[in-house]
Amino acid sequence: MTYDDAHHPAAAEALEEYCQHAIETMTTHGGMMPAPTVYMFSGDGEHLDSLQGYVIARPSHSGGDAGDAIRQLGLLPGVLRCDRIVIAWEHRTTATLLGRGGDHQTGIAAVEAARDHRVVTWRPFTVHHGDYGIHGTRSMIATWGRAQELRTRLPVPIADAVRVWTNASCASITSTVAKLEAAGYLVSLFHEGW
Repeated sequence: MTYDDAHHPAAAEALEEYCQHAIETMTTHGGMMPAPTVYMFSGDGEHLDSLQGYVIARPSHSGGDAGDAIRQLGLLPGVLRCDRIVIAWEHRTTATLLGRGGDHQTGIAAVEAARDHRVVTWRPFTVHHGDYGIHGTRSMIATWGRAQELRTRLPVPIADAVRVWTNASCASITSTVAKLEAAGYLVSLFHEGW
């Protein structure tokens, strides 16, 4: 499985990582999906540095609380003044948490955002139950569909997270990380001194 439709190789790697994490989480935690995640990058164009870090959304209740948890994903990349972000989420789980009615398709959705453009990609998958394991639980197997670029509106909390990122504040990196972690977000930065 590759995410060839991402516009930058570093973004493609981040999306690939999220897809792998989704499969691992689903197979080891009885079908659960990972929370929406923002991957943060610095640099521009072909000189885009490697991944600077990521933030995984805090646990939330359905409805407005889930929207608030997603919206705040733009906070740290804004404070870090990142040049590009990728926000990835599992569509069915996120739509359910946001309180959207109806039956939603399973798939990984992502927005790759730079200051001057946005690209939305979609990677559908179906889940099949496999054999029973030694502990009596059935394995889960994902079959991936073809990745494609979409021309669609983002879910409001995702669009808001992108806006939070672009309207960067001058807050302290240390205090922003502390605030996010205290609220339940998982923050991972790859450079010392941040």
